[in-house]
Amino acid sequence: MGNMIHSFPGFQYITNSDSGPPPTKKRKLEDGSSGIGGSMYEKDLEIHHLHSEIKRLKESCVCIEDYEDMKHKYLIEKNAKDDALRRLSAIASSKLRNNNPNIADLSDANRPTKIAEKLSELYDNQWTDAFGDLEKGMNERDIIHFLRDILMKSYAECKAISSDNYFEKVQRCIECPLQFAGSGQLKSGSVLPDYLKQQIKEFRKFRAVHVVNDIEKAIKGKLNTHSKMSAGVDRYISSCVEITWLMVVQDPPLVLSTSSSSKFDSRIFREYTKRGPNIDYVVWPALILHEGGPLLVKGVAQGCVQHHRYR
Repeated sequence: MGNMIHSFPGFQYITNSDSGPPPTKKRKLEDGSSGIGGSMYEKDLEIHHLHSEIKRLKESCVCIEDYEDMKHKYLIEKNAKDDALRRLSAIASSKLRNNNPNIADLSDANRPTKIAEKLSELYDNQWTDAFGDLEKGMNERDIIHFLRDILMKSYAECKAISSDNYFEKVQRCIECPLQFAGSGQLKSGSVLPDYLKQQIKEFRKFRAVHVVNDIEKAIKGKLNTHSKMSAGVDRYISSCVEITWLMVVQDPPLVLSTSSSSKFDSRIFREYTKRGPNIDYVVWPALILHEGGPLLVKGVAQGCVQHHRYR
């Protein structure tokens, strides 16, 4: 705003002039006014959108109590489903492994290949220690027969315990719980189903290492050993019982073989100290995966030239 002097002939006068800011400044003000209005409109739209979103969420959401209840029910159903799937998988796996030596559970620390390793270690370690303890009072051949017979007798006793009317005994414990397992009378037509027998075998195998001490106590008195044995021989006997028990609870059971042929079969045995086309005597039995099955570990036999029935 400013004063302007106007001159006319004979007089002068002053007037106020308010023609506004310069054009450039005016444009800047107009632009600013337009920006504020636009910004306010956008804010209104955003607020309206947020109100709509809040309303939608309120309508679609549930209260915290209902949410926790639904979450709890979901977890119960999920756990029940997972448990059913695990049991179904276990049953399917059990059926697959039932009497099937070609399927091995790699998580089992006492599967057939591991038992084969234990048997080899038994011969290399405990057998050698026991042999050394017996050298003072026995000759070599008698020691070999004595230690071999302990292993084979242990195997025979464990085999009898694991197989003789085993499922009938289990069934009597179930159906005649107030009587001794061997005396109860089973009901006619009451037979354990195959799937249950398989589960019992799996559980027995799983628990095998935990019952070895009881098996050892039952077998030691039947081995016809001397009343007083050295520490080395005693450890050997304990290892024999443990390993043979693990053998017989496999499905199918592992087999110890001393062979019925007098011919030396290098596919089954390796030489002890002498070679020959015939067998003089068996030092250590061979381990077979199952009856009539493949070899897991070679045995040891003494070779000889003369043909005779070995002992």
